[in-house]
Amino acid sequence: MLNLRSHHISSWLQNEEVVNPTAKYRHRKLTENLNGRASVVPELRAIIEQAHEDTRRYLRKCTENNLDPLQDMSSGSIADAYPYQLHLNTKKAYFGEIMAGLVAENFVSSGNGNWRVPAFLFRLHQLAFDQLEIRRESGNTPQPIFGQTGDDCVAFSQNDAGRIVASLVCESKCTNDHDASLITDAHKKFSARPVRPVSLSRIIGILRDQENDPEAYQWAEALFELYHRRDLESDYQRFDLVSYTCGQRPVRRHTWIPDDRPHEQYSGGRELESVEIHLDGVNNLVEEVYRR
Repeated sequence: MLNLRSHHISSWLQNEEVVNPTAKYRHRKLTENLNGRASVVPELRAIIEQAHEDTRRYLRKCTENNLDPLQDMSSGSIADAYPYQLHLNTKKAYFGEIMAGLVAENFVSSGNGNWRVPAFLFRLHQLAFDQLEIRRESGNTPQPIFGQTGDDCVAFSQNDAGRIVASLVCESKCTNDHDASLITDAHKKFSARPVRPVSLSRIIGILRDQENDPEAYQWAEALFELYHRRDLESDYQRFDLVSYTCGQRPVRRHTWIPDDRPHEQYSGGRELESVEIHLDGVNNLVEEVYRR
């Protein structure tokens, strides 16, 4: 079961928050303090390893010989190459999704503020596995690939009885500089999404595969109940989060995303938090934390 609580993130990212209760909108700007990077990089590496371990476990089941414990076949398996040998743009997309999860668990105060990301959906990114198989067979360098369908990241909140009372559905974008079209696309995607996360059943499946983790089992059962719950209006609410990680900071204005009102392309009607994370040298940081 994932644990994205960070000991160093508050000293690494300076937090500025603007709340507009009338518009059910919250804007958050997280600006990197370079003096805090050295202490947070080892923690980011550990979190990234944890986030991708489910996928490596899945790939090992598909590509390695589990019947012979003495036979070492790891060198011939793409599980050994994942995710380190993927194209930088692919790893950058993964990093953006993980940053969304970190923001959800460590900064977001919507709802009761007690958010938990039980699993990432990386194991469903078949295009990435195809790229690693091509590299394994031909030696060709993996190419940039499109992301997968569904939710980028989902956090949930439980009440004292363990019942899911809220979801925080995250749309993440990550770029080395700045791209306004990414911000527009992220807000636009939320508008037609249902109240329950579209990837809910897939998250349940991932958690049920973690047979030796009692906490993962408990979360799977709680999410299964949410999946089949008929009356959602009485004790459940969905929140939306846009997470935009970029390497270029605005000069003419204070933020890239409006801080006083929802983006014009957002029409979801739910409580929305837009977060922009300003980092120095996104590409270099992603390469550093994804270095084996």
